[in-house]
Amino acid sequence: MKSLISLVVVVISLFLSFFANAGISSLEIYYKLGLKGHVNYNEFADAYIAYRADPKSDIMSVVDNTKPETENRLFIIDMKNQKVLYGMNLPRKKSDSSLELYHKLDLKDKLNYRVFAKAYDSFKSHSKIDILTVIDYTKPSSEKRLFVLDMKIHKLVFNTWVAHGTNSGGKFAENFSNVKSSRQTSLGVFITAETYYGKNGYSLKLDGKTPGVNDKARERYIVIHGADYASKPFLDKYGVLGTSWGCPALPVDLAKNVINTIKGGSVIYAHG
Repeated sequence: MKSLISLVVVVISLFLSFFANAGISSLEIYYKLGLKGHVNYNEFADAYIAYRADPKSDIMSVVDNTKPETENRLFIIDMKNQKVLYGMNLPRKKSDSSLELYHKLDLKDKLNYRVFAKAYDSFKSHSKIDILTVIDYTKPSSEKRLFVLDMKIHKLVFNTWVAHGTNSGGKFAENFSNVKSSRQTSLGVFITAETYYGKNGYSLKLDGKTPGVNDKARERYIVIHGADYASKPFLDKYGVLGTSWGCPALPVDLAKNVINTIKGGSVIYAHG
């Protein structure tokens, strides 16, 4: 009888413990555990949601993928006693090859693999966030040749039209330049920077990272912006997009969403 009573007490304690924790927000627990400055909150919140969905024990693990391998990235937490047991280094999984990612992103028949592979190399070297944009200027302006890829969740976020510079060509962009007032498109690797409102509305500044090819992007005012001549109605009417003064102009109805997705340190790889 005593053993049965003890068992009931243990079950009730676990039951109350779980529901006590259930009433506490992930942010409250995050601060209670003293994790600020040690674990990224979003990484903790994701782990906490998964733990709440299937709490098989009082132990929860958190892997902070925003930290380098040289720092503690794996944290083991006693949720019942609200205590971090220990943190430790955790090697990252070997990165997927460009070909594996190409297939995961379902880019076959949309974007040439070799173009993607070059873009992916640039992404690994320069990107601050998990977004990669590829522009394939070997395609005509009548085709959707801009691709915005979420490299973390392996998703094609946007695939749309993009205009090239007036002096780069008509249907195809054939001439490229890094010279001010050339009104030609630049190729190479760009890093997205800050947004602003200008004569073309909401726009995104770019920093060229390929020496001698696009490193005068700021000086040339090469930015991403929306334009009527880069939209489907214009294409339907004329069979090709209009042209810019060198900027990669996007459809007006998509420009803001694309800019907000890629701004702040992502890579744009322009191929031609």
